Amino acid sequence: MKTYNLYYSENALVRLPVHKINKAKSVLVQIFSGRCDAVYLGKVISSVRCLFPQAVIIGATTDGEMLNGHVSTGKTVISVTTFKESTLHASRVEKISEKGSFKAGKKVARKLVRKNAKVMIAFSDGLNTNGEELLNGITSVNSSLVVTGGLAADNAAFEKTYLLDNDGVHDDAVVAVVIESKKLHIQTDYKLNWQPIGKMLKVTYAEGNRVYSIDNKNPIEVYKHYLGEKVAVDLPKTGVEFPLITKQNDVNVTRAVLMRHEDDSLSFAGNMQTGAYYQFGFANMELAENDTKRVIDALGKEYVESIFVYSCMARRRFSSALTSHEIAPLAQTAEVSGFFTYGEFYHSRKSNNLLNQSMTILAMTENPFKRIKKTTNKNFDQDKESSTMTALSHLITVASSELEEMSNKTRATTNTVLVNDGPIVHWKIALANTMEVKFVSSNVISFLGYSAEEFLNGKISFLALIDAEARELFFRKIKKTKAEKKISFEGEFSLLTKRGRTKFFHYFMSLERSENKEDTLHGYMVDITERKISEQKIKFLAFNDALTSLPNRTELERRLCINIEEAIHGHYEGVLLFLDLNRFKNINDTLGHHIGDEVLKITAKRLRECVGEHGWVSRLGGDEFVAVLPKVDVQNDYESVKKLSKIIYNKIEEPMVINEQSLYISTSIGAAVFPKDANKADIILKYADAAMYKAKKGKNSYVRFYSESMNESIKDGFMIENHLRKALPKNEF
Repeated sequence: MKTYNLYYSENALVRLPVHKINKAKSVLVQIFSGRCDAVYLGKVISSVRCLFPQAVIIGATTDGEMLNGHVSTGKTVISVTTFKESTLHASRVEKISEKGSFKAGKKVARKLVRKNAKVMIAFSDGLNTNGEELLNGITSVNSSLVVTGGLAADNAAFEKTYLLDNDGVHDDAVVAVVIESKKLHIQTDYKLNWQPIGKMLKVTYAEGNRVYSIDNKNPIEVYKHYLGEKVAVDLPKTGVEFPLITKQNDVNVTRAVLMRHEDDSLSFAGNMQTGAYYQFGFANMELAENDTKRVIDALGKEYVESIFVYSCMARRRFSSALTSHEIAPLAQTAEVSGFFTYGEFYHSRKSNNLLNQSMTILAMTENPFKRIKKTTNKNFDQDKESSTMTALSHLITVASSELEEMSNKTRATTNTVLVNDGPIVHWKIALANTMEVKFVSSNVISFLGYSAEEFLNGKISFLALIDAEARELFFRKIKKTKAEKKISFEGEFSLLTKRGRTKFFHYFMSLERSENKEDTLHGYMVDITERKISEQKIKFLAFNDALTSLPNRTELERRLCINIEEAIHGHYEGVLLFLDLNRFKNINDTLGHHIGDEVLKITAKRLRECVGEHGWVSRLGGDEFVAVLPKVDVQNDYESVKKLSKIIYNKIEEPMVINEQSLYISTSIGAAVFPKDANKADIILKYADAAMYKAKKGKNSYVRFYSESMNESIKDGFMIENHLRKALPKNEF
């Protein structure tokens, strides 16, 4: 095999030994482009296909490109590899965001896996792909297949990444090629060099690769607290430099932020487990230097013909000197090309892993028995920036170690205070039918009124304090946690205090399993009663009038839409009554707004009493009210509606005694029938308003029903007034 690497241009392509390349058994062309322009990329593909019609093309957009010992940005690298003994099989799966990453991985593997498949090179959309689930899908078909490659990038814009193959340019897709061969020999390796530092952070709520809370806090707040406001504000761009690290399959795996959602939850490149612990990562320059030497020594033991590197964008952005130093020695061993990704695929011990912050290496040869090729390594001549970062890495490492040691020494003395005092109640409950309390912190008495001893000796049952619905949900969560082999769950419930008051709590529970199946729940709960009350008030005020507690205009329109839809589908009619208080302005002007407010409250109360079970009442604003009768008998000249309107009219005319003073007020009522008059909420309101206006102008009429002539009359009056206003300054009378 032989690889030719070059920066793309029409002239550079034609200078390749085109005839010789096309005579090869198989030709693989990889395209790594820093230009995220679909039109431009289409032209690149056309140029390659024109010269190499039998080649298999696979490519991705990047956050930087590698060509032999050089790192670039905004350019396009073409890597052409010819094979004498190997066969290529390519495939593409589109619409990952709709189909799901696991299904996409499974589908592409089913298409490509062969008996003698040596390696799969896969590139996937960097924004819509859950890389871990994609690899899980591939592994479900063949767990031993080596998968390399990574997630496409777009220069940290996080807007759109592109994938390339023989058919053109694609987004929201995965493209892959499998190399099938008995002679091909491959080596894989990786470098991480991002070191976990600081506090262990617990993911307290995650779904797939989307994290909603860390240590029961908003993820953005956690980044802001530990890394500062600038890092938090600039997420996801800054997330690649400060990933979260955990260990999977004996490999330190980092998870970089790919997307920030409107609710401030974060999507990471791979799955994040609820209950799992992570630490922030920081690049260690000294480790990177030592690891570079190790990789070069490992590759130097066998002959290598081609090297492909898929490295995280964070490495280039963290230190340009580091990335150049890492790649230059590889170029002394063989032809090197690759790109900087939003996530890298790496195979270790019969499992494929999604990595971040790492540099993954795929070395290949069809002639593994050729003599060993010697390499020469140059020492890493650190610049001022990298020297500073090395010192900072060392400082953080030592400081973290010392802080952890101090923490261990003081933990025994501080735990008692932390557990038994403060705003958190700690529990240990035997997971059996009785839910026996094994431990509860003594501060429980300040929250529930019951002492810890009352729980421990069984005088009061923990379950008895939870309402039935929340208790059922609590048990369902326990069952689900056990069935899915998870370690924790969280939620909210209300508990009844000793004085009979209801309090709300947010709880977090971890499940401790034992060999004898005597499982135990460890957890804590935080009093969120004040927050719940505030939320309920805010929700109420969003949909209800603050003065009368009646539904406001927003809620009126929502409910009315539902009533109209039900009337249409049920083939019946409903009525909307529009009420306006006559001479209400006089009360406000003469007696004051506080008296006017009392009048409105009494009116609302009387309306509710009159309408009763026939419908519901809303305050539209000012002195305007609406009564909705969702289902009424409107036959016989609407006698039933007229009867109810008369009752309302008479009730409101009754004297109102306010501050020992009797006040009298009346109302005008307009009615519109839905869906007969109209089938939209805003139009029904307008028609009923027009009918009310007619009732106000008329004599001895407590209710008027809408008719089309009313609308025309109002429109004519408006037009006449409009013409008169225009005519006056022009002397047109």
